[in-house]
Amino acid sequence: MRKTYGNTWWGKEWLNALAQIDYSNRLPRGRTYANKGLVGDIKIAGNKITSSVKGSHFKAYKISITIPKFSAKQKFQIIEMVTDNPALLSKLLNRNLPNFLNQSCKRIGIDIFPSSWNDMKGSCSCPDWAVPCKHMAATLYLIANEIDKNPFIVFQLHDFDLFKGLEGVGYSMLGQQETHITKLSELMVPFSFDEEKFVWQKEVYKDLDFSKIPNCKEQLLSILSSQAVFFPLGNFKSVLEKAYRSVARTMLKRIKKNVDTELSSTMDSTDEIELLLDAEFDFLTCNFRNNKGKLILHLDNEEDLMEWLETIPSSRLDALAPELRALFLTFRLAEKLVIQSACIPQLLKLGTKHYRIRWLPALINEEVKIVFEKLQALTPPNILYYKKGKDIYQPCKGNIYLSLLSFFISYFFNSCHNLKGKINETEVGRLFFNGSLEHFATFESREYPMAIQLWLNKFYIVDKQYIPVIQVTDSEAGFQVEVAIENTKKPNDPLVTLPQLFKEHSYTAIRLPILRDLAMLSDYFPQIDLLLATKGKEKLFFDAAGFVHILFKILPSIQLFGIKILLPKALRKLIRPKVSMVLESRESGVVSKSSLISLDNILSFQWQIAIGDQLMNQREFLKLVKQFSGIVKLNEQYVFFDEKEIKNLLDKLEAPPELDSHQILQVALTEEYEGAKVSLDAKTKQLIDGLLKEEKTKIPKKLKATLRPYQQRGYEWLYKNTRVGFGSVIADDMGLGKTLQVIATLLKLKEDGEFQKHKALIIVPTTLLTNWEKEIQKFAPSLDTHVYHGSNRNLKALANAQILITTYGVIRSEGAKLQKLKWLVIVIDEAQNIKNPGTAQTKAVKKIKA
Repeated sequence: MRKTYGNTWWGKEWLNALAQIDYSNRLPRGRTYANKGLVGDIKIAGNKITSSVKGSHFKAYKISITIPKFSAKQKFQIIEMVTDNPALLSKLLNRNLPNFLNQSCKRIGIDIFPSSWNDMKGSCSCPDWAVPCKHMAATLYLIANEIDKNPFIVFQLHDFDLFKGLEGVGYSMLGQQETHITKLSELMVPFSFDEEKFVWQKEVYKDLDFSKIPNCKEQLLSILSSQAVFFPLGNFKSVLEKAYRSVARTMLKRIKKNVDTELSSTMDSTDEIELLLDAEFDFLTCNFRNNKGKLILHLDNEEDLMEWLETIPSSRLDALAPELRALFLTFRLAEKLVIQSACIPQLLKLGTKHYRIRWLPALINEEVKIVFEKLQALTPPNILYYKKGKDIYQPCKGNIYLSLLSFFISYFFNSCHNLKGKINETEVGRLFFNGSLEHFATFESREYPMAIQLWLNKFYIVDKQYIPVIQVTDSEAGFQVEVAIENTKKPNDPLVTLPQLFKEHSYTAIRLPILRDLAMLSDYFPQIDLLLATKGKEKLFFDAAGFVHILFKILPSIQLFGIKILLPKALRKLIRPKVSMVLESRESGVVSKSSLISLDNILSFQWQIAIGDQLMNQREFLKLVKQFSGIVKLNEQYVFFDEKEIKNLLDKLEAPPELDSHQILQVALTEEYEGAKVSLDAKTKQLIDGLLKEEKTKIPKKLKATLRPYQQRGYEWLYKNTRVGFGSVIADDMGLGKTLQVIATLLKLKEDGEFQKHKALIIVPTTLLTNWEKEIQKFAPSLDTHVYHGSNRNLKALANAQILITTYGVIRSEGAKLQKLKWLVIVIDEAQNIKNPGTAQTKAVKKIKA
C-alpha cells in the first residue's frame, strides 16, 4: 500500500503551494523522506511549523516554516461568515472544511491557503540552496495529512483559533468542538446485587426468528464515506468491505452441523453462569455453576468456550436453564449477525491514551433491532461481569445485553477476518480487526481516533437523546420538507423546530451536536444546508416533478441511518399506473357440474389501465397523462407518472400478452393482474363463486373400492381442481391412499367422457411401473392402460387406452415425441424427482403440457 497525501480538497489545496515548484527533483525526494518516516519532532506553535528531518548528515536538519497571520479584521470577518450561516459551522464541527467558506474568504481578499511558496517563509539547516528543499517539502507533506484529518489546523497556522473566536462573540462551544468518544469506564458500574427475579417469556421465545436478519453489508457501507483520512494507505471502506465478506465466508465454513445429541451432564446441571472480562474487555474466565452454587465447569480460554457452546444441541434448548439457554442463543445470534454483515464497529477510549474497537449489532436496521430486543428480553441480567483490580463491575443499565452480544460478535470478527498483508501491520488495521489496544502517539497518528469517530458517527445518530426527523407536508402546490428534532426520552413531546433550536436558550446545550448530525445528513440531502443557512426560517419546497428525486432517492438514503421520515398518509402508498383488464362472462354464470371448463370460451376480457382501484381505457389514460407528470394527487391518493414507465405501459397495450385459460382463471380468482385491480362483471363473479363452492361429487360407479372420509375429500378436491384447470399436489403420508384418490379422479373423468379426445399420462419411477398398472386393474378395471417402457415400446396401443404409464427415464429420452401428443392430465408420482429445476429430467417433464 502506498501512502497518499492531500486526500481531501483542503489537503490538496495546502499542497498546491508546492505544485509549481521542482528544483532538481526536490519534491519527489521530499515525499520519499515523508514516507520513510524521516521527519520527526513536528510542532505547530501559532503560525510557525518546526521539525527535524534525518538526511545524509549524521545530525538531523532543523526546519522552520512560517505562515502569515490573519489580522483582527480578517478573523472577525471569518467569524461573522460562520455565525451567519450555521451550515458552515455544522460541517466544521465534523472536521469538514466547506469549499463555500474558502470561496467566500477569497472574495473579500482572505487567503486561507497559500497560493505559492511566496506566501510562506521557510528555512532549513541543510546546505541545499533550493527553497523549499526536500526536507521542507517532507514536512509540508506531513502537515497536509494533518490538515486532512483536522482542517482547523489551517486556521491555527494563521495564528487563529476559530473556536475561541466563536466563544468570544457569545457562541458557547461548551467543549463541544471535539466529538465524544465513548470511554470503557462509561459502560460499567460497580457490581450491586439485583434481587429482581427474572421471568422467562415463552411467547417471546416462540416468536424469535434469526432468519429475518437481512444481509446489511451494502446498507452499512453505503452510509460510510469513501474518504477515511485516518488511513492514508488506501481506501479503508474497501478494506472494511473485504473484511465483512471474508468474515462471513469463514464463519459459514466454521459453523459445525448441529447434531441432535443428548445434553452433557454439565449442560443439564448448569443453572448459573459468570462470564468474566477484564477492565479492557478482554476474556478472563467463564464459570458454570449448578443450582447449589457449586462450580461444575471452568473455562479460561475463549476458543474453549466457543467450542463448548457449539456442542449444545439446538433441539434440547427447552431443557436448559434460562441463563445457559440465553447464552447459547446469544452465541448463535452473534454468528448470524457476522454472517449477514449486520454488525458495526464502535470506538472506545481507555484512559487518556489508548483505544480499542468493539463490534456491535447494526441496530439501525429495523429487523436486526427487533430480533435484538426480543433476545434481550429473554436474557437474565447477571451473566457478564468485569474485573478491575480486585473489584467486580457489571455493564451499566441499558448496556447489559449489548455488551454480552458484543463480546461474541467481536470474538468472531477478530478471529475470522483472514486479512493479510500490510493492513495487519498498521495501527488502524490492528485496532479494527485484531481487537488490540492501540496508542496513537505520533504526530501523524494523534488525530486518528477523532477522525475514526467522525467516520463512524453516522452509525450512531439515532442512539442519542435528540435526533433529527424529516417532515413532509403536502399542499395543492407541491411538497414542503422540514427538519425537526425529537427527544427520544420524551417521544410524546412536540417536535422541536429548527427556529426553536436556534432561538431558544433552553436548546443551547444540544445545538452543536444537532448541527453535527445534520451536517452528516447533508452529505446525502444537500438542501439541508439551505435550511441551516436560514436557521429554519425558510422551508424547502418542491413541485410534483422535483419531489420525485427527493422521495425515491434522497429520503431512502436518509432512512438508512434509522432516521424517521414523517410522510402524509396518502404518500405512504404511492400508486403507479398499471396494465389491467375487465373480465366479462359470455355465459349465464352457471356451468355444467360434470365437464371440464374452458374459460377461453366462457370469459372475454378487455385491456385497461388501472390507477389504484380506478380503471380506464387507453384514450382516457392518454388524456390524463397530458395533464400531469411527477407525483400528483388524484382522488385523495398520490399517483406517480413517470415518462419511462408510461411509455412501457403504452407499448405493452399496443402488443398485449396472450393469456391462456390458466392465467385467465388466476386473474378471475384473485381479481388482480400483475398487482393491478381487475374488474369482473356480475355474471363472471357468479361463475367464479360457483366454481369455488364446495359440493359433493359422486363416486365413480365402476370404482372397486370404498373411500374413507378423508379420501373422499381428497378425491373431490382433485376432481374440482382438474375441472377448473388447477394443478394439485397430494402429499398424504405413505399408506393413506394417494394412488387410490388419483385413480378415482381419472375414472370419474372417463365417466364424464373427457378421454375421448385426450389421454392421461402417468410418469413414475421404474420401480413403481407395475405397481401402478396393478392398482388401476384392481380399483378401476374399466380404465384401459398402456405401459410405455422397454426396448419394444410403441405408442400405437394408446389409441385403445385412456392412460399411458411411463418412466422418468423414457421421458428424458423421448420427451420430444410425447410433447407432440395431446394430454388431458399428467400425473407425476414421487415428484421429488423433478425438484431440481436445472436437471435435464425436470426440464423434459415440464415441457409436456396438459
